[in-house]
Amino acid sequence: VSMEVPAPPLAVLVSRDVVPTRDELVQVLERLDGNIVKVATFFGKERQQIYRWAKKLGVDLAAFRK
Repeated sequence: VSMEVPAPPLAVLVSRDVVPTRDELVQVLERLDGNIVKVATFFGKERQQIYRWAKKLGVDLAAFRK
């Protein structure tokens, strides 16, 4: 029997001072239509940090832009 743990609510991510998981970053990017400024604001980080996380986690930021 597989017991998947649901992702934490997005509010929980903001209070953490750690690198988000790939799934967490993707979830926020999807919700904010790939807007890097909004994603950075959401995490309380500079835009450059979002680019660094995306590179580290293998996330294609262009794929989320609408």
